[in-house]
Amino acid sequence: MKMKNMRILGLGLCLLCNLLGTYRLSAAQHPSVVALELTHTEDVGFGNSVFVVGDAAVLGGGDPAKGIKMRFTSGNVWRANVAVPSQAGALDYQFVSRSTEPSVYCDSENSATLASGLSLPASSAEAAPYVGKTIYYHSSWAEVNILYWSEAAGDFVQESMVDAGAGRNAGERLFKTSRIGLAGDDLTFVFNDGAGQWDNAFGQAGANYETNLDFVFVQDGQVFNYWPAASVSAPRFETRSIGSSVDGILGRAIKIYLPRGYDSHSEKRYPVLYMHDGQNVFSPGGTFGSWDTDLAASAEIQMGRVRECIIVAIDNTPDRLSEYLPPTDNFNGDGRCDDYADFVINNVRPTLDVNYRTLNDASNTLLMGSSFGGIATIYMGWAHDDVFGKLGVLSPSWWAIPNLRNDMRNTAAKSERIFLYWGTEESSGSANAATWWPPFLDGYDIYLSQGYYVGGNLVSVVGCGLAHNEAAWASQQVAALRFLLDINDAPNELAYLNEKPVASITIISESSLAVVYPGLSGFRYQLESTNDLADPESWEFVTEQSTNQFWEVLSGSDTIEAGDTEGFYRIRTLSK
Repeated sequence: MKMKNMRILGLGLCLLCNLLGTYRLSAAQHPSVVALELTHTEDVGFGNSVFVVGDAAVLGGGDPAKGIKMRFTSGNVWRANVAVPSQAGALDYQFVSRSTEPSVYCDSENSATLASGLSLPASSAEAAPYVGKTIYYHSSWAEVNILYWSEAAGDFVQESMVDAGAGRNAGERLFKTSRIGLAGDDLTFVFNDGAGQWDNAFGQAGANYETNLDFVFVQDGQVFNYWPAASVSAPRFETRSIGSSVDGILGRAIKIYLPRGYDSHSEKRYPVLYMHDGQNVFSPGGTFGSWDTDLAASAEIQMGRVRECIIVAIDNTPDRLSEYLPPTDNFNGDGRCDDYADFVINNVRPTLDVNYRTLNDASNTLLMGSSFGGIATIYMGWAHDDVFGKLGVLSPSWWAIPNLRNDMRNTAAKSERIFLYWGTEESSGSANAATWWPPFLDGYDIYLSQGYYVGGNLVSVVGCGLAHNEAAWASQQVAALRFLLDINDAPNELAYLNEKPVASITIISESSLAVVYPGLSGFRYQLESTNDLADPESWEFVTEQSTNQFWEVLSGSDTIEAGDTEGFYRIRTLSK
């Protein structure tokens, strides 16, 4: 048989930033992250738990108070799934016993070593398909320097940026620098003109820009992962009154946060975060205070650390407790969260999808709530995982849902990502501190039983000394937004402009081959083939691929038909 003369023909660009659909995006992960299951067998006595503590930040950075609590299973076997970064050398860790009483939970001295001198094996991360980071910058200065932190030098390093062309007007130029810093890592930097003028983050002297984007455009103090409009609109709000089609569920007001650039980039669509207890979500908040979610989102988006997103604050009503309580349980009456979920899914969400440029698949539809709003988030994410893919669960009233906890225990993980928070000083008018704390620990164990990886698709934070209030929940907004709306989930259009995938063909046998190419998170790649370049209609779909890592080498296979003498392949790059 004749072997094909295989060629890669043009790696085509087709960035569909308006794409709607049900394509499910997995959590973007740095390629260095390694998922592990750890176990330790030992009876540590009532009121104590086994924790894993190690060098890696996710293992507490050596501090027992910040280690990962493991889950008790039969036979005194303690288990935890963790996601840790790969490393050139062995990663040391140990198992310790700690009291789980809230009064000492955050005490680093609350620790007794069970097994030490343990090491995770050395592992290596796949190299990035490009070197370092690329920065674009609009400035009216005649010369521009970038001062950035260099891990290699252990100090700040200054480099001149290159004049890359015209700016937005006659008095401005576009500057560029490439191959600085480390791909996939944070970059801390500022700009100066070499003559005493500085451009600092937020316009504050001494404040640094910091982002882990590998391809960045900085304009007017804003960090982008795409080429922005010449003038970018500021964030703004809209308020709507939503009627209810659900019996017994009242209509109510919603307040909608539209991110920077919403009015300037008419082609862009956005993930949507729905939040309960809407009166308290945006500054200045309501009677109980404010989460200041709008302030946190705007600042993090401005610095290129959180995706541009729409945030919907859904007001509560006098029926809050019954609406937020799952139907599995009873607290001063039966729970009606199934009906409330119906209202959110079939009244609130369609209003957003019809009137705003949303991304409405589960990966881009998020929920967040606290207290009873936290258990509404737990229930809705569990019962409607086809709608809500990522959850922010803050100080949830686990004590009020014993039946739902039993239903969820040891079932399969459903959510793509969960941010779980609780404080050591929690109490409320409905339950005292002794009632709140043990169910917190149980709820965390339930997520471990479902197979979530701490540091991977589950982040668990304990607020030391924090109580059950808006101030505590406001303190968690930055961390929650960075995790749930990771900037690397979005396609980095600048990455595509600078680093189009370069493919190669590997002949596997006389009847099969593989097209190998680097893929980036946020994109999907369609491999197509033809035997006749003269016929534009002859291109045939071969396969579609994507990656949930910042970057990964992808391989698409195809067959070689008998009698074929040559063939051509192309790759279409689309946003997820």
